[in-house]
Amino acid sequence: LRLWVPVIGFTLAFGTMFAKTYRVYRIFIGSKANKKVIITDTQLVVLVGVLLLIDLILLMTWQIIDPPAIVYFNISSVPKGLDQIVVSQSWTCHSSHHIYWFIALYSEKGLLLLAGMFLAWETRKIRYAALNDSQYMAMAVYNVVVLSGIGVLSVSIIAQNINAAYGLMSGLMILGNTVILCLVFVPKFIEFKRNGNPIRGHSTKSLSTCVAMQSVSTANKTPISKTSTTL
Repeated sequence: LRLWVPVIGFTLAFGTMFAKTYRVYRIFIGSKANKKVIITDTQLVVLVGVLLLIDLILLMTWQIIDPPAIVYFNISSVPKGLDQIVVSQSWTCHSSHHIYWFIALYSEKGLLLLAGMFLAWETRKIRYAALNDSQYMAMAVYNVVVLSGIGVLSVSIIAQNINAAYGLMSGLMILGNTVILCLVFVPKFIEFKRNGNPIRGHSTKSLSTCVAMQSVSTANKTPISKTSTTL
């Protein structure tokens, strides 16, 4: 449970964010090519489902081929009386080749973050505030990478101090999730309160309706296409 929840939670958090940006990316790439692009919510759900399926396959393979076993080690021993010794132990779950499995998990999540950074870079020039999350995505990825590096190094150093290691990892996870949620939702809320409509210059129609998007050529400043799709 301690392994499955963070892995699946990471995919749900970043997978949904990147799926939305992927739709925006496809729409504007299609508009430049003068093609009609329609990506429905169902297709985005399937995309996130594929990412979750990859996680489940990897985790289930780990559990079947190299199942974790309980490993305990002594932390301290304190004499109590003449014939008694109080021994403090720590029980953890370890696999025989857990390092290789963690490398596989980190590689998969690293590829997901790289794909997100690519989408953020490609959509950085979009003018619509509600559709351009490139800056916030980059900051979220940076936040995750830095906090993960700090957590792994710190816990490896103070691994013998169980309470300190647990408190540090819990604090970093709460901090990372809070920062990501603020980066995703706070700018949208501020934009909505400021303008009443997060998409500047457009009517207040629901995002589930069809919105006509027109791309303008940077060379001659003339309209080159109009694409109608579902956001």
